[in-house]
Amino acid sequence: MSYQGVIKDLARLKPIWLLLLGLAIGLGGGWAAHQQWNRYQLTKIVHHEGRSIGLWTKLAIAESALHAGSRYNIDPRLLLAIVKVESSFKPQAISQRDALGLMQIRLIALKEVGRHPGSAEKARQQLLQNISFNIEAGARYFDWLLKRYGGNIVKALLAYNRGPTVVRLNGRVPIIVGDNYVYKVLRAYVDYSAI
Repeated sequence: MSYQGVIKDLARLKPIWLLLLGLAIGLGGGWAAHQQWNRYQLTKIVHHEGRSIGLWTKLAIAESALHAGSRYNIDPRLLLAIVKVESSFKPQAISQRDALGLMQIRLIALKEVGRHPGSAEKARQQLLQNISFNIEAGARYFDWLLKRYGGNIVKALLAYNRGPTVVRLNGRVPIIVGDNYVYKVLRAYVDYSAI
C-alpha cells in the first residue's frame, strides 16, 4: 500500500497533516504492524473517552474494535478515532441524517457493502443495540472505501463522512471550507497512538 497519494493530497491542505500522518502510521509501516494492539490499551482509550458509558459497554467497544480491526486490517485505534469523532462513544447516537450508533452508519452504507440484515427496522435495531455489529459494519464500510480510493486515507475518511459520491475516484480531494473531520480523526488517532 502506497501513501504517496495521501501525502500529495495532504501537502495541498495543511502542513500539520503530514506530521500527523507520519506519527499515526509511521510512513514506512502501516496498519498491519499494529494488529497486535493490546486489549488493555484499547480499553484504556475507551475508558478515558467514554466517561458516560458503563464498564461492560466500554469492554464491548474495545473488543469489537480489536476484532473488526484484525478482520479488515485496520488499526483498531483508527476505528476508535472514527467512533470518537462520529458519536463521542455514545452507542445510541442518531444523527440528523439518520446515521446510527457508534460508527454513525447509514442504512445505505450497509447496502453498499452487502451487510444489510433485511428490513430497515431490523437494520436500525442492529446498529443501535449491537455494538459489535455497528463497529464491524463501520470497519467493513471504511475498508470498502479504502479499496475504492486506492488506500488513500484522506479520501476514504472524507467519503466516510460526506459520502462516496462527493469524493472523486481520480483527482484531487475536494476541500470543504471549515470541514475538520479528517483532521479530527487523524488527531484522535495520533493521541491514541501515544497511549
